[in-house]
Amino acid sequence: MLDMINIIKTHLLENEVIATHCTGRIRAYHYDETSDTKGPYILISPLMPPQPTTYASDKNLTTEYLYQIDVRTDSEKQAKMLSEEIRKTMFTIAFRQQRGGLDDYDHTVKRYLDARRYLGMPYTIEGLQNL
Repeated sequence: MLDMINIIKTHLLENEVIATHCTGRIRAYHYDETSDTKGPYILISPLMPPQPTTYASDKNLTTEYLYQIDVRTDSEKQAKMLSEEIRKTMFTIAFRQQRGGLDDYDHTVKRYLDARRYLGMPYTIEGLQNL
């Protein structure tokens, strides 16, 4: 099985804009309160377990993944810019933005949140993997 979260992190950090603003601040599942929050940060959250989807000769060829990727920062403009770079990067690895998500401002921590959902079904059988 692919380690899709690490694949996503790697591809995000290959994007020059994301790497400039978020290196060291991309996490999965949970962003600890003690982690660096002085700059923008990204949180990747699976919304469902991986689901086998396409079969041939009783072998699973593709697996469906659904993630929510949050950008949190003190600048609304920066949140939108980073979220757009994430969308472009996810598109390059065959993940498409889905309905839902969140566009919010948290008054308690004074940070903007742009959360978008991405669905992808990459080939997961050896020989056909495209990641």
